[in-house]
Amino acid sequence: MEVVFNLMQGIIIVAIEVFCCVFFFESFFYSRETKYTMWLKAIMPLLVIVIYIGSSFLQKHIIIKSIFTFMMITVIMHFCFETKFLVGMIFVAIFQGLIYGIDYSVLSIFATIDLSTNPEHIMVILISKMLLLVSVIIIQKKWGLKNFFSAMTDKEWFKFLYFPLATIIILVISIVNFHDISNEKLLYVIILISFFLIGLNVFLLRLIRDIFEREQKIREKSLFNERAVNEMKIYQVLTENYQKERKKTHEYKNHMNCIEGMLKQGEIDATVKYVEKITGGLSQEVNIIDVNNVYINSVLNAKYQEANANDIIFVLQVNDLSNIFIHDEDLVVILSNLLNNAISECKRKEKDRKIWLKFVDEENLTIISVKNTCLLSSGSENKILRTIKSNNIRHGFGISNIKDIVLKYNGSCIIKHIDYLYSFTIIIPHD
Repeated sequence: MEVVFNLMQGIIIVAIEVFCCVFFFESFFYSRETKYTMWLKAIMPLLVIVIYIGSSFLQKHIIIKSIFTFMMITVIMHFCFETKFLVGMIFVAIFQGLIYGIDYSVLSIFATIDLSTNPEHIMVILISKMLLLVSVIIIQKKWGLKNFFSAMTDKEWFKFLYFPLATIIILVISIVNFHDISNEKLLYVIILISFFLIGLNVFLLRLIRDIFEREQKIREKSLFNERAVNEMKIYQVLTENYQKERKKTHEYKNHMNCIEGMLKQGEIDATVKYVEKITGGLSQEVNIIDVNNVYINSVLNAKYQEANANDIIFVLQVNDLSNIFIHDEDLVVILSNLLNNAISECKRKEKDRKIWLKFVDEENLTIISVKNTCLLSSGSENKILRTIKSNNIRHGFGISNIKDIVLKYNGSCIIKHIDYLYSFTIIIPHD
């Protein structure tokens, strides 16, 4: 029975180390998506057993055992993550150094406790592995390439951290009081419970990672759909503009002939009225805004026209945006979302409907700022940040999509709600 128990605890401890190593690598590298990776993940439990068996046979040869374990984990990480083999070796070495450092620290702390008995020795190992798990979690939070805790506030993250820390405290209390327990079966029951506690920590961590990846896929799909819809709208605007330009070109000659005839007949007043009638419609054309960028022109002219149709005063401050480095599809998502939200909020007001747009590409910065009047004051419940559209699931990612795009360009967002004015400002530095 004891042999089976030792075999199980040995395999579980190796599995915990491999899991921590995988989570450690996820902080710095992207997963390698190939058919071999899926196959490798499927047989990961078998690889853990192989590592354990190999380490057990090489127990008396410490150096060979360390090399065997090191190379096995390096090969696994190389096939699971997009990294060169040499780089993978370096990071596995860092991870192994982290393991040895934590093991040495734990053994130093519990140097006064007699570890000659198997139960107490196992508990010390479990404390060491829980500290390893907590260390990897902190590394993921601080430097993670894909931060699975980004959806959490710092307060929520500390609440999550309470569970692994509480597990460590329980393990420490258990080992300190082991000498007062004479029933050997009870000792092994406590050890079994400790394994379950660590398993719950691992399960919770995997659950958070799966939720994060699912939310990330939903957001990416939302962003893709939003870009597709916006690009289709731009195409429609461009098509309409083209048709209008063809129509104006076709009618231009007729207008000129008419004006020429009226002037020859001396109909000055009638000619002036006729010209005013023609030019009066120009202010209603969608091509009133031109920043030397066809995508930005399309969005701004469409939203300007929509604002006019809803009695919204639209104040613009723009400059030449022909050399802007932000991708066109990202610009469309940003402008469409910000102006849609501003127009939607202004339409809720009966009067004083105003939108201010600043979009300038300066020497070192690109600034996009949209400010609008809103129904709620800053002293009211800040409901303006919540979507008021009928399809909350679809439209709830608008601001998140903007923030993701801004983050991609190393920019920052500033949201303010002062009195009855709401503003969203984006500042993107030029590299």
